[in-house]
Amino acid sequence: MSEFGPIVKAHTVYRLADGTVVPGTTTITGQLAKPFLVGWAAKVTRKGLNHRAILEESGRVGTLAHEMVRCHLAGGAPDLSPYSPNQVALARNALAKFLEYAKRHTLEPLFMERPLVSEAHGYGGILDCYGLLDGAPTLLDWKTGKSIYKEHYLQAAGYWNLLVENGHPVEAVRILRIGREEVGGYQEHGVSRLEERFEVFLHLLAAYKGMEAL
Repeated sequence: MSEFGPIVKAHTVYRLADGTVVPGTTTITGQLAKPFLVGWAAKVTRKGLNHRAILEESGRVGTLAHEMVRCHLAGGAPDLSPYSPNQVALARNALAKFLEYAKRHTLEPLFMERPLVSEAHGYGGILDCYGLLDGAPTLLDWKTGKSIYKEHYLQAAGYWNLLVENGHPVEAVRILRIGREEVGGYQEHGVSRLEERFEVFLHLLAAYKGMEAL
């Protein structure tokens, strides 16, 4: 895969140097309870809607939006053929918000969508973008949902450690929400207290490995 290779997150298997398969960052943080999601699912079900189909649709829009951003930064055009017109339209809304953000900053990607593995802690992950943001080496993670949740900060801390452990300096970690809605702009969140958040992440990693060992 090239430094700006296509998105392969859903199919990535992370392995240590000795071949051991290890979990991914989103799998680890996915253990966290999501009470807001339970309430939302109950609400849409009462309306006669299929909440699983809605989540799948949302996921496809998010995947395409990420690919559109990647193509904008790396050059080329995304393959739109697997997506419906509605999915394409929503993803373009997210891209428009990224472009609005990009006008206010200089961004030089060093690599995107690269799998990294932590030999020290036994997990892996794929970062959206690592590059020079306004001249500073920065981890950028984009989200296309309606909000930023605590688990996103823990994901960012996991990615931060992957970069540092693999020899990439990081001066800033930022989460950029580029929603799928036609209205509204982007939201940028700086991630602080990375060491503390990474400690919480390690507790989740230990819980995951403990459950797998049962």
